[in-house]
Amino acid sequence: MFPDCVPIRQENVSATLDDIYERFIEGELQLEPGADTTTLGSTGKKLDGDTSNDLDIALDYNKLQEIWDLPDWTGKRIAEWVDLAKDAATNCHVKFNMAATVCSLRWPIKGKGQRGKYVQVDLNPTPNMKMTSFGRFSQQARDGETFFKGTVRNIMLSIMARCSYHKDLTDETHIKVLSDGTEKEVHNEYEGWTYDGNSGLHLCHKKYERYAKSGKGF
Repeated sequence: MFPDCVPIRQENVSATLDDIYERFIEGELQLEPGADTTTLGSTGKKLDGDTSNDLDIALDYNKLQEIWDLPDWTGKRIAEWVDLAKDAATNCHVKFNMAATVCSLRWPIKGKGQRGKYVQVDLNPTPNMKMTSFGRFSQQARDGETFFKGTVRNIMLSIMARCSYHKDLTDETHIKVLSDGTEKEVHNEYEGWTYDGNSGLHLCHKKYERYAKSGKGF
């Protein structure tokens, strides 16, 4: 998102996070680090000498809503949250960008050997800190052990959920083109379990209908 950002060395993560907490999280958003925030994924969990491409921080949207009178969470882009984060970034003199519900900052790295360089910081607001922390969890790296990111576990849980229950609700089918270009025959209506790393396990009911205008495609 920021072409001049670089991977941050593990030994510089702690000092950089402290700077983010002091100036941005507490100073601008008025949140309490640890109580209203948590790091996600592999942030701060790699071995010295390793690097992270970015820093991921979850923010308690319920607390943001309480402090700043924001609208209810929708899971989509919330203009008032974007404006709040953008103004806070401006006050901290850092660059800002936005994708979906995630706000990204170009933050100066603190620590040795990376003076004058920047790392991307992704701010992830969530109405369910406990679920997001679980869904985006990664293990602490240890010498001699294989490091698995939380994404690997989420893929496994998603596959397990889909395999545990799936029921076609109609005999009608259509051909769906997958992301890799291959084609798959899919029933026009079905239900089954699905797992999402931010919101957990859901019983999904999906129905495909033809486009109203052309009558072609679903």
